[in-house]
Amino acid sequence: MNIWVFQTGEPLHIDGDNARPMRAMNLSNALVDAGHKVVLWSAAFSHQEKRHRSYTAKSIRVSDMLEIRLIPSRGYRRNIGAGRLLDHAQLAFNLKKMLKQVESLPDVAFIGYPPIETAAVLARWLKRRGVPSLLDVKDQWPSLFLDAVPSLLLPLGRVVLWPYFYLAQRAIKD
Repeated sequence: MNIWVFQTGEPLHIDGDNARPMRAMNLSNALVDAGHKVVLWSAAFSHQEKRHRSYTAKSIRVSDMLEIRLIPSRGYRRNIGAGRLLDHAQLAFNLKKMLKQVESLPDVAFIGYPPIETAAVLARWLKRRGVPSLLDVKDQWPSLFLDAVPSLLLPLGRVVLWPYFYLAQRAIKD
């Protein structure tokens, strides 16, 4: 089978010998060991190290069975802030551009969520092409953001975060 794994914010095979395997690496390795071809899609910006692996879209062949596709974005300095939100929006936009150039479809895909925006883009793209996918919900975005909003401002918080709730619902439905 040809399987896509989409996961951002985690170490990758290309991050050196000290990269601690998490979901993306562990799943990709297990699938390769089972004889499947894997394309691991991830951010070119490393969340842990706050550095760019690449400033452009890049495809890296790790082995005959594993390819990593890096999606560029602006990056950010702090985990909480507008910079990260802008990064995720740009990541989704660039993912959508890269998907237009895809030559062969996967048999199935595993989508890491969050980021909300990229999960929504990829889930919709796969659904329109009849490719089954599994959404791995790691964090309760965007409802988690409302925990930081004072109760008096909660209605305003819901209005401001409405686009994220919409994208989250769409990703889950797709």
